[in-house]
Amino acid sequence: MADAADHLAAILPEPFTVLGQRLKPLTLGHCIWLERLECKTVQSINDLICAVLICSTDWDKFDRSISGFLFPLKMRTWQWRLSWRWRKDKAGPLKAINLFNDYVAEACEPPDVFQKESGSGSIGTPWIYHLKTVLQSKLGYSRDEALALSMREAIFDYYSQAEINGSIELVSEEDREMHKIANENHDRLQDLARKTFPNLN
Repeated sequence: MADAADHLAAILPEPFTVLGQRLKPLTLGHCIWLERLECKTVQSINDLICAVLICSTDWDKFDRSISGFLFPLKMRTWQWRLSWRWRKDKAGPLKAINLFNDYVAEACEPPDVFQKESGSGSIGTPWIYHLKTVLQSKLGYSRDEALALSMREAIFDYYSQAEINGSIELVSEEDREMHKIANENHDRLQDLARKTFPNLN
């Protein structure tokens, strides 16, 4: 079972600032827009500008604004404003790209688990939509409630549901420490055996 620190980190993720913009906690709604606009994994300046625009705004506000006729103008204004920052910081582009990718990776990192049951096979639905479906169908979230969840909390809820169903067990910090000690003791015993019985393979 996971400990309280894991739950707290899921509910209150650490803030990130990229290109001078404070990013919102990454939500399921943000991730769906990042997927749609093909900038979830940032590889270029244009990817980054698009991704920062999405994630520095509440997902539902971005959802409404992208359909407005002023959105292309807003996008060009953002590109100009944020591109200007590159000229002030020569090391900025790569640093900012890596920082944004860290923001996504940290938010989407699953908890450590013990697998109790083998799965029924690979899922054809993209993971992000599978997660949304489980939150709504199994946990009773409405569409908007699911999309507004931070990814850390959404993933934790998903795995908590799987633990309740008995298919997995979440790993706590105590479990990780015990596993580390067991591995260290195993290595010591192997070293001792090699020294005591040098002729044994």
